Amino acid sequence: MAVAPLLHRTFWLRAYAGFHGAVAVLLTMTFIGVVVAWAFAWVAFLVNRAANLADEARRTGNPALVTQALDKLALHFLVQMALLVEMALLAALLASWLPDLGHGLPGGLSLPGIPPGVVPGEP
Repeated sequence: MAVAPLLHRTFWLRAYAGFHGAVAVLLTMTFIGVVVAWAFAWVAFLVNRAANLADEARRTGNPALVTQALDKLALHFLVQMALLVEMALLAALLASWLPDLGHGLPGGLSLPGIPPGVVPGEP
């Protein structure tokens, strides 16, 4: 069977799902993390469900369960893509705010080579 590795390595799928679940819990503790935590939780659910389906397919020999497990993994990759796009957009947004972060704050933040309180691009 071409999907034998999927059926015999469900421990690693569960470990991967547990890692994403833990990351989701940790991300909810930050302001920005709440925006992306949903994707990590969804990935954890999808991968764990795929592992459960693979275990059941191995026990019963039902090929339809293997197809369902592979469908869950395919959806996992789509969610990962959405997560990468979301994180790239957040990074771009934060980078656009970077020059304004130290402006007007007591003591101010500064970028290397730029004195505190000076905004790059202003005279």
